[in-house]
Amino acid sequence: MLRSLSLVVLLLAPASCYDSSLGLNGGSAGPGGGCGPRRYIGDDDSADDDDAADDDDTAGDDDTVGDDDTSGDDDTSGDDDTAGDDDTSGDDDATGSFNITGIDPAAGSTQGGYTVDIEYSGDLSAFDENDITVTFAGEDAQVENLSNSEIRVTAPPGCVAEQVDVEVEVFGLGTDGTDFDYQEWATGLDGAIIGVARSEVLAGAGSFAGSADAQFFTPTISPPFQQVPAVGTCDVYTGATPTLRPNYAVGSFLQLSTGGTNLSLALQPDSSYLATNLSSAQVPTYSSYSLLGSVDPDGCPLEYPGVVSGTAPLQVSDPDPQLPHCYSSFLNCWWRAPETLQGQIEGGVVNWTPGQPGPAGSFDGLIFTMTNYDISTGAATGLPGMICHESDSVGSIYVNPSFFVTFGMGEGAYVMNLIRYRLTTTTDPRSGATVYGTFIDAKSAHLWLFQTASQCLSWPSQLCP
Repeated sequence: MLRSLSLVVLLLAPASCYDSSLGLNGGSAGPGGGCGPRRYIGDDDSADDDDAADDDDTAGDDDTVGDDDTSGDDDTSGDDDTAGDDDTSGDDDATGSFNITGIDPAAGSTQGGYTVDIEYSGDLSAFDENDITVTFAGEDAQVENLSNSEIRVTAPPGCVAEQVDVEVEVFGLGTDGTDFDYQEWATGLDGAIIGVARSEVLAGAGSFAGSADAQFFTPTISPPFQQVPAVGTCDVYTGATPTLRPNYAVGSFLQLSTGGTNLSLALQPDSSYLATNLSSAQVPTYSSYSLLGSVDPDGCPLEYPGVVSGTAPLQVSDPDPQLPHCYSSFLNCWWRAPETLQGQIEGGVVNWTPGQPGPAGSFDGLIFTMTNYDISTGAATGLPGMICHESDSVGSIYVNPSFFVTFGMGEGAYVMNLIRYRLTTTTDPRSGATVYGTFIDAKSAHLWLFQTASQCLSWPSQLCP
């Protein structure tokens, strides 16, 4: 692209003047003459501008050099301007040309922040970095340097992994452009977890607790349920250890919607988000939960429609959380060894009603845990317990009594938790990282684990045969 100025030169035909008394072209007008005031020789101006050179001006602009101006702009050097801009040097302001010929690199991650060289042909010697504006998909890129062949910029963040337009505008000359390919940078890693949980304690008077949480973190390998044993297996369990992730905040509050209810999750000290004390109606089963209207730290939309998919309510039939299995009227009991009075009962079975399969990209499972606790304080003791993992569709877990000995579980009181979960995976359109949506419906009750006959401990004595 080239913008050039036209040089306008006005040549005025010389007007001869004769004074019969003073001679040719001299002095003031006299009888028989009409020459007007004195002019410098050879400038042929048509106005009284007192020029001192042959510049053929057509207005009284008091120029002092032969710059061929066509308006009264009081220039002081021969810069060939065509408008009254009062320039003070011969810079030919609007003269130049450029054409974008390439970009290096032609692709980069949507994170931005790296150097990109935009190659061009032409002449931009009269310009500097401040005269140039570069945008990627409409977002400004910082211009770092202008050379005689390249414009160096820092790429801005991209909000979607796709090809975008890069536009270069040189002030006064125009615009040219090329393409740049924004790419995902976290494929195969994890970048966010959005969870909804409901829990019902059925022993005693019973209670309900609902919550929702969210974490957005720098992509890493950190999926939910990573501490759970493989499907179809059991392992020793001493309680869950929180997974520390490099979280980042997206504002003071986060809105999670079920379509009829909006859940407001508050920012926590570790930059995660949490809402507690939710009612059963606020975290319904069978519902789809969406995160909408948020913005990440780079200003890009952070939206995950349908990120959490609710399961069917968990229905447990064995051990029946509502009915006793022991001599006492208030206890559920399993046995570490054969119990003669109960027909050689040993170990235990967990049965539940399988739910309907979830949407594509989801997995439904059931986790069963036994956590040892102190009946006087109600706190976990940290002694060995057990955790088992099955596909929800199986509907049953058999707890072999050999597990109790292998895992180091002793006689005593345990909290029994049955957790149906649905894990739904989607992909973040910007980073390519996996986004996990988790829905949990849990039931809790108390469970006693006993030895039998001579193995029975002295406490509680009334429960030993």
